[in-house]
Amino acid sequence: MHWLRSFSSSPSLRATFFLVIGGAGFAAANVLLARVLPPDEFGRVSLCLAIMQLGLTLGPLGLEVSINRRQLGASKTLLVGSLASGSVIGVVLAVVASHLYLLSGGLAFWLGVAAAAASINRVGGAFLQAQHRLGASLFLAQVHNYILLFVVPVVVLLGSNDSTLVVALVALGYVATAFAGWLWSLRLKVSRPLPGLGALLVESLAGLGIVLAVQVLWQLERLVVPRMLSMADLGVYAVVASIAGSPFRMIQIGIGYTLLPGLRSCRDLRQVRSLLWREGRMVGAAITASVVVVPGLTLVIAERFLHGRYEITGMLLAAVVITGLVKVWQAVASAAVQAFSTTTDMFALTVVSWLGVLAGVGGAVYGSRFGLPGLVFGVGLAWLIVSMAGSMLAVRGIRRWHQTQTAPIEARQPPAALNQD
Repeated sequence: MHWLRSFSSSPSLRATFFLVIGGAGFAAANVLLARVLPPDEFGRVSLCLAIMQLGLTLGPLGLEVSINRRQLGASKTLLVGSLASGSVIGVVLAVVASHLYLLSGGLAFWLGVAAAAASINRVGGAFLQAQHRLGASLFLAQVHNYILLFVVPVVVLLGSNDSTLVVALVALGYVATAFAGWLWSLRLKVSRPLPGLGALLVESLAGLGIVLAVQVLWQLERLVVPRMLSMADLGVYAVVASIAGSPFRMIQIGIGYTLLPGLRSCRDLRQVRSLLWREGRMVGAAITASVVVVPGLTLVIAERFLHGRYEITGMLLAAVVITGLVKVWQAVASAAVQAFSTTTDMFALTVVSWLGVLAGVGGAVYGSRFGLPGLVFGVGLAWLIVSMAGSMLAVRGIRRWHQTQTAPIEARQPPAALNQD
């Protein structure tokens, strides 16, 4: 009963629970695709899914951060802007991917459509998140899990082993959910004045730099493996990441998704400490369960369901689990920076994050000498750098915010003003 009461009072744990359900669907879809597709074709699907994630992050140009910070409502102006930016980014990603990874024209086309639709879907979900419609927003944020799971029986029914069909179906699913999400957001009729274009761009791009760097780090293994190793190796990594890495991914998203608005709602340092302690205990329990269960489950699935087609070693499992723990740490630090730090600190974290990306690329290139586990550990070094820097900036931001809150009433600043220099 105590656990149930804690669960009902923890937004992050509830979000994480539903995200884990979605993550389980994503893992199941990947395992099923790994079973029905050749390893190299499954590798191409995994690569395209990674590039789609870059599209949904880069396409909005950080607008979702401003929507949440300012609790903006959906409008035709923002819709046009989202369509324009998402379409441009989709085309750019499709062209770059086709040349860098030698993708076919059809596969590159559907990849561009999916990346554009995913970014537009993300903005629609941000409006719902800002208005605390967490159920609808979480559905849109995790809809790719359900789309991919729906794709599997279609592929099996058509008897196809072509990655292009999979990506095309995912793209059409994103188009449908983007339309539904925006229609839902517009019907909320939230009326808040838009800030000036300059202020909106500065704030959005500051937030974009952080989330894009983190997204690049999240997808870095999938982006580097085909270049340093092979598409078949990417298929192996995708299987392990989908099963053993998925719980940490879902926990990270759950923390970042609800902790930011929760911290923004705190009125004093005591509330901040209470929130972090409560969420930390519950999420820690979820992490412990994941560490205990997922490695063995991964090996069983690989051996019995995939019939040993994908060679998974204990070292690779250890690399995925250890880096997963560091990623959860990064999520907490990043949420605190976005909640309390100034725009200057957000830019500082952006710079450190991109330095971390460079370190991750270097680590991956060097680590690839030792195979797939070495590459994963190389990327993990980047996560460690970003997590440490984010923690230091978060502590500084909370202290500054606390000093402002304890100042005389006439000297206090509202939360929005605090985050401007």
